This record gives sequence, C-alpha cells and structure tokens, in this order.
Amino acid sequence: MDSDNFNFEIIDSGYGKNNIRLLRVERWGAHHSIKEIEVNTNLTLSSKKDYTHGNNTDVIATDSQKNTVYILAKEYGIKTVEDFGMLLCNHFLSKYPQVIDVRVHIEEAPWRRMKQGGREHNHAFIMTPEAFRYCDVEQAKHGLPKVSAGLRGMKVLKTTQSAFKSFVDDEYRTLPDSDDRVFATIVGSRWWYDTTKGVDFDRVWQKNEDRIAGMTDGGKR
Repeated sequence: MDSDNFNFEIIDSGYGKNNIRLLRVERWGAHHSIKEIEVNTNLTLSSKKDYTHGNNTDVIATDSQKNTVYILAKEYGIKTVEDFGMLLCNHFLSKYPQVIDVRVHIEEAPWRRMKQGGREHNHAFIMTPEAFRYCDVEQAKHGLPKVSAGLRGMKVLKTTQSAFKSFVDDEYRTLPDSDDRVFATIVGSRWWYDTTKGVDFDRVWQKNEDRIAGMTDGGKR
C-alpha cells in the first residue's frame, strides 16, 4: 500500500538497544572496586522518515548506542546508576540534534566486597542479591532529567505475626482463617526525585532498602 495515500499516526517511534552489559573495574594499587550494570537505551527522533519512507539517515544505530555506553563508562566512570543515566541522556541530546527524547533504564548487579578475618578483601567480591537496584532517567530536548529509582526482587519471609482471616468466604475459597502463619513475598519499590542537584543517590537507595526491609517486622519483635 502506498504510504502517501494511507492515513495513519505513529504513536511511539522510540527505538533503542536493550541488555547492554558491562563490568567496570577500577584499580588503585592492590585495592580494586567493581560496578556491573545492564543498560537499556531508547531514543525518539524529530523525524519519522525511517518509518514512513525507510530513510535511516537520522537513525543512530543500536550498535552505536551500545558502544556509547561502553565509551562513556570508560571515560567518566560510573559513580551511581542515576548519575550514569543522566550522563547518557545528556550525551545523546547534545551530540545528535535530531534526538528529541531519551529514556535510559539501568540495573546494577548486587556485588559486595568479601570479608576475610573481619577485614574487607582488596579484590574479591560476592554476589548478594538481597535486592536489585535500578533507575530510570528520561530527558526531553531542552528539558531537565526526570529520575526515578527503585529496587526489585527483595525476598522476605516471616515465621510468625502474619494472619490470614476475614476474607470473602464463598465456594471458591479453600483456606481457613488463621491467626498466625508463615508469610513470604517478593517486594518491589520505586520512587521519584523532584530534584537531582546535590543528591547522594547511594545514600537514598540504602536508606530506602533498610526502611522497606524493616517494615516486615510489624512493629513487634
């Protein structure tokens, strides 16, 4: 069908590269640190000619987006996932005039430094998936970055102080009321920042993880 004679509307023309994985290692003599992340990028262009006419001259290839993540991580490091997400958004918007909106999703692997004899090891790490940290950054041309962050996959379990009672009791329910039972669930949480200036993103995330985990005690010991 001839697109010039067919009425249609493109609602979402964003495109990008998903699952860009990298591990950055920083070495200061014998003391090393690591940061492993997985990045998704999504760009929206001012033109739709790639969709309407198969013209790719404005399109930043997904291969280029992947390599941009690697290059910026090598050049600037990864202070926090939120800071790196804002860096990526600013880069795509400032380098390519045809890009009018950028969305970046980053997830961080929960590596922690191993301890040996009560002391932190210089170069050995262990995966401790209490919760997975992530962030989303969106920025439009000439706009400020919008940052949200969160955690997923926090598995919690209580062996007491959890009840199952007073639900609708009809022919479809089989579980009886119980004043005490074992309770387990997987927790996810997300929050938004109203500013990014002077924010200690690591401290905020740690405080929120501690606060959410502490909610499971129900105020009793």
